Amino acid sequence: QFVQKNEYKREMCGPCQKRIRFGKVCYKCQECRAVCHPECRDQVPLPCVPTGSAQKTPSKSQLSQVMTNQLYKSHDYLL
Repeated sequence: QFVQKNEYKREMCGPCQKRIRFGKVCYKCQECRAVCHPECRDQVPLPCVPTGSAQKTPSKSQLSQVMTNQLYKSHDYLL
């Protein structure tokens, strides 16, 4: 599922590995976030792998919660 956008960050076209110029039109896949020139769109490898399938790095508060939970689990195990 590609959406057309104007590029305002440094991005590289996936298929041709050339830089997408500032302010130029490009396409970005909503599923895998692949970015490409309009003329390279048909060369993007399929099937795409959605980026949401990978587990995100936990934030400090989430990490603290996980550590606390593990501490209590190990404490219960020792009792």
